[in-house]
Amino acid sequence: MSSASKGLDKAELRQFYRNSGVIYLYVQPKNEEFLENHEMPMELDAVALRLMSLKNQLRYHNPEYSESVQELVKITEELYQNCLKPEHKRPPRYKKQAVVISGSGMDFLSEQSYPPGMELLCHISFPEYPYTMIDVEAKVVKCEELHGSHRYKTAISFHKISERIRDHIIQFVNSLTRQQRTKDLK
Repeated sequence: MSSASKGLDKAELRQFYRNSGVIYLYVQPKNEEFLENHEMPMELDAVALRLMSLKNQLRYHNPEYSESVQELVKITEELYQNCLKPEHKRPPRYKKQAVVISGSGMDFLSEQSYPPGMELLCHISFPEYPYTMIDVEAKVVKCEELHGSHRYKTAISFHKISERIRDHIIQFVNSLTRQQRTKDLK
């Protein structure tokens, strides 16, 4: 235990322990006008995200997965696209995103600048838990442009977060730690 963490009780450690990982993320400003003008229901994004997660899991667990599994994934994706109304056809909003995450907030790169204090709604799906999708409210702590790249390092703190949602996040952080320890032992 580091000297910085010695003064924290177990609940504080749970909230502030962080790790780097990859999630599927969609961030939107939390204002009523934006929420009312969605052109595609979030449920359809969830289906598309599950398809992407399934494909990635199959490749991860068996890089040379069979042609029949590849064909099944392809047919499922085509079926999904054919069931969409024409105005809903577009890639899902969620993007695969590298983050530093804890039970109290996260850092991520964004193509959009958010002013400090702005309230956001974050839609998160964890690759290790492809059917676990959470929505959490957050406030922008800081947002800095990366050397003229039009990309922004954004830090947010979660607020109005339930313990159930925090538990999902902490499960993910702990799974990242286990994966890193396993790699270190090899």
